[in-house]
Amino acid sequence: MIYFLKCCGFQELGSVGEDGKAKRGRYLMSSQHDSVVDFFPSLSIEIPNDTALLPIVPLYTRLKTYASYVYHNSKYTGSEAKHPRNEYRIYLNNELENHQLYFKAEDIVVMRRSTVASIDESGEEQFVYYLDVVKDHSSSLYFQLSKIIEDYPIRGGYGIYDGELEFFESQVKEFESGQQATDIHIDKSVTDRIKKSTDENQAAIFNPATFRDFVLAGYGSACAITGEVAEGILGSGVDVVYIKPKYAGGNCMPSNGIALSKQLSLSFVQGEFTLTDRFEVMVHPNCKNEMLWNYNSKQMRVPPNKFFQPDKENLLYHRENIYGSFEGKSE
Repeated sequence: MIYFLKCCGFQELGSVGEDGKAKRGRYLMSSQHDSVVDFFPSLSIEIPNDTALLPIVPLYTRLKTYASYVYHNSKYTGSEAKHPRNEYRIYLNNELENHQLYFKAEDIVVMRRSTVASIDESGEEQFVYYLDVVKDHSSSLYFQLSKIIEDYPIRGGYGIYDGELEFFESQVKEFESGQQATDIHIDKSVTDRIKKSTDENQAAIFNPATFRDFVLAGYGSACAITGEVAEGILGSGVDVVYIKPKYAGGNCMPSNGIALSKQLSLSFVQGEFTLTDRFEVMVHPNCKNEMLWNYNSKQMRVPPNKFFQPDKENLLYHRENIYGSFEGKSE
């Protein structure tokens, strides 16, 4: 097992005002050393501020969330700034910090990447980073981890440990054995940072795995029409479907997806029903699926964050190209 260790620095966490709030964004600096860079998703030196989304389960909250992992590479992308940057950052957010200033200077962060099985049609490998923070600076565990960091041949408070950390794995085992329902929380600061990117870069940030997680989070891990709740860390029982299919040029942006129960997802894909621009269910007149007619004209639950709301151009595509297509297939 490979672990990433990081001793939190004062500058990264920033100063705190009299109101107890951080005066600026908080982050964890990450190393440019190959051993650390390889631990995280690959980022491009050519794309300005290239970004990846890190799926994280903090073991102190046991809720799946995401953090922005950004390569600030203005040194190589033609910036005219007086002090162009060349650094990797993991940006903290409310979900990662349990809605408080959870990370403190000199705390030690421990992360391990774990592969989880894919349950979507892509078959692509999915992964999650488990994360814990060692906060008792006088404990034997803290001294053990400090020694690993001290002995590792890179500066800056980093360490890579190849072995097994029992305190960490016991928590992971307990979490995985007791996981009954998925609970994915994505802080608005994450989506706000994504929206600052170009449309092309936004689309590149998402893949089938992050698409599924973000759509589930946007709909509260439940079907947009029936309210049926997803189960397990992968959200089984509720499908995430593309409004505009990938074969037709649809992307993996969350606005191109809807969370639907198993009963409804196939019907949507086959065009037995669609959605109006007012997000109302519209069952096809020739549909013989009696169950669907129970939802005709029903208003779907619309995510409050517009970032997750269905794109109306994609809905138009579905109405004009998918809606009613089941009739041709039945002949």
